[in-house]
Amino acid sequence: MVSGMRTTMAALLGLAIAVPGAASAQESLPLRYVPVLDLEVRRDFQTVTRVDADDGRSYERADLGVMRSIALERADRSRVVHMTYDSARVRARGQSGRWVEFAVPQADSAWLQVEFDSRLQVRNRRGRPAPVAVTDFLAIFTGLPNLVLPERALRVGEGWSIVTDVPASALVEPTTDPTERIPTVRADAEIVLDSIVARARDTLGFFSVSGRLRRAVSVSEGVRLEVTGDLAGRLVWSTGWNGFVSAVNRVRARMSRSVADGDDDRAGRTVTVAITMRHRVRP
Repeated sequence: MVSGMRTTMAALLGLAIAVPGAASAQESLPLRYVPVLDLEVRRDFQTVTRVDADDGRSYERADLGVMRSIALERADRSRVVHMTYDSARVRARGQSGRWVEFAVPQADSAWLQVEFDSRLQVRNRRGRPAPVAVTDFLAIFTGLPNLVLPERALRVGEGWSIVTDVPASALVEPTTDPTERIPTVRADAEIVLDSIVARARDTLGFFSVSGRLRRAVSVSEGVRLEVTGDLAGRLVWSTGWNGFVSAVNRVRARMSRSVADGDDDRAGRTVTVAITMRHRVRP
């Protein structure tokens, strides 16, 4: 998995600012978000979810498309980031192995306006929510749900902690009941600055992400469902783009059932879910 992520991240780096440069021993990297007015930024996104049940059944789904964002100035001089989808579609396949692609209802009418502070904390937001089947606007924009930047500039080897959400839309178990969802799951993650590269027009910061899912338990109709798992990934920050220009993150969740009260033929089964999220700024 690690080598695959490295290959993917290497392929994405060319999109930042296509100007050659040399590695630098720059001591620290400030991470502050200040939106540039009227700068339109488009981000490709892809979230792939694979579900494997212990009885051999499996299911795979991918939501993918392009999100557009632009910073606007309001009458009071404050700035908001307006986000919409340029395109959004879903591909899915089950036991037949055949991929089926379909459009996402309401995706073309979804939008979000967010006022951020310099650490990417949300001050105000309004809009029409993203459809359930599509990766959320903020997860695409920041690279991880609920990502807040550290208070100070970082040196190589330093990092900070965040609490992030596992995408609820991805945590569906169609191998048993397409309407069933596991509880909302949060993860405690650590983000570490691995290296800094200075180039002619910008500086890149390479970050690794690691963490664990908080244990979540729910009981429904006599069946107890427990969820555990971990998180790993990579982020790249660009001072030229003033934000994270690429992200690859993977969640591995294990869902175990047991009988809480009475009998149920679903009890005693285990399902594993692997969710891989990729986002990148288009050059």
